[in-house]
Amino acid sequence: GSTPTVSSPVYSQPLAISATATLSYFAKDTAGNEGQVKSESYVIDSTPPVITIVSPAAGAILNTPQITIFGTVNEPVSSVTVNGTAASVNGLTWSLPVTLNEGVNSFMVKAVDLAGNPATGSFIVTIDTQPPQLTVSTLADGSYTNNATLNITGTAKDNVGLRDLQINGTVVPVNADGSYSYALALQSGKNTVNVTATDLAGNPASDGPKITLDENAPVITIVTPADNSKTKNPVVQVTGSVDKDAAVEVKLKDTVQPVIMDGRNFTATITAEYGSNT
Repeated sequence: GSTPTVSSPVYSQPLAISATATLSYFAKDTAGNEGQVKSESYVIDSTPPVITIVSPAAGAILNTPQITIFGTVNEPVSSVTVNGTAASVNGLTWSLPVTLNEGVNSFMVKAVDLAGNPATGSFIVTIDTQPPQLTVSTLADGSYTNNATLNITGTAKDNVGLRDLQINGTVVPVNADGSYSYALALQSGKNTVNVTATDLAGNPASDGPKITLDENAPVITIVTPADNSKTKNPVVQVTGSVDKDAAVEVKLKDTVQPVIMDGRNFTATITAEYGSNT
């Protein structure tokens, strides 16, 4: 303000200041002696700081309980607390490492500027360390099939929420009740079926069998007896082999006979009837 004189107002009680100002003043004793004029500036700040929470994002769903909450303020502050615990403040940034509980975690951030104005901000973070519940219904692991299309059904559910379900890299829709169905095209030979459900926190659950697609019939070689052979002994041993793993069935006039397998070799003992036997 202006330089005070002896005609300026005299103040003997505290002076209220409602806006940023510079005060100039001097003292005068009862004998009339005047002191030097002095000035002091006062900044009136009634605006609270602005808190920005950078990480984690509000409403985040995570699978790691140990995180660091990080944020900024728009002006120098005297303190920042998170749920009452003092955060580390470095200039206009602040941070605090915390350990979260499984489920929903609520946080209240409070910042106080140099003038004593407080500001608060709140957010929640959900911790989910549990994988989805996944079921897969299809052919058993190690099965063989001659059908090039494998039907896969099952359920995929999660207590927090499912992000996606993939079968061999293809995203498969999941119904509201958690059920899914997918027709997988098999390649000739061995196929690995990989069904993976991933929840919103990134936890995966996987299952799936190994299936062999074989569309070629086995080749049977009959060693004994020779075709159209004749014998006087009604008990005949039928022996032979197949070119790959297979189930062998021997029939005598539409009646199935017991077969003994030894690797890919087989033996069946039959009792032939008089005349021609097929």
